[in-house]
Amino acid sequence: MPSADLERIAEELNGMLRAESERRQRFRESLQPEDKAEFINGVAVFHSPATLRHTIGRQNLTVILRSWIIPRRLGTVLDEKALCAFQRNDYEPDIACFSAEQSAQFSPDQRLFPVPALIVEVLSPSTEANDRGVKFDDYARSGVREYWLVDPRAETVEIHAGANGAFERVESGETGRLRSRFLEGLGVDLRAAFNPESALREAARFSL
Repeated sequence: MPSADLERIAEELNGMLRAESERRQRFRESLQPEDKAEFINGVAVFHSPATLRHTIGRQNLTVILRSWIIPRRLGTVLDEKALCAFQRNDYEPDIACFSAEQSAQFSPDQRLFPVPALIVEVLSPSTEANDRGVKFDDYARSGVREYWLVDPRAETVEIHAGANGAFERVESGETGRLRSRFLEGLGVDLRAAFNPESALREAARFSL
């Protein structure tokens, strides 16, 4: 290919990247506190309100993870509205867990967060394709150490461990308990992900 064509293609690509970067900045500046939105592959994606079972699943696992992580000073757990900046995309995971090292750099007024160490996404018909597709690949490439996929309709949880830019499925709750590789020692009753009373019992059990 002639060098002039290569230069033209490179210039066009750079122009596209600059335009996408500008759209991403406008997206961030336009976000309102009530918005649940993400910037994925150049497109702003706004999410509709969650169903009750989706919300219960997220709340249950937030309680459980906080009860394990916070007393042990392992890091920070944020849910639903933490905007996390990846190389190209901005995501708001249902639950984002950050390591103690990451958390030490946070400020009280922080609105944009780094790539989390552990991410939980609760599946819904409108989000499952992205959760299992572009997010799955991007989370793995970006160094997320563990990714939980929660299906509140089937009442299942998959845990994928990250290494070398890829995920390996390491847990599916087939034994009735969920075990995390990243959070060493954590074992959770699978029912607790979907039953608030079970979630509170698990949280109480984790108290130091």
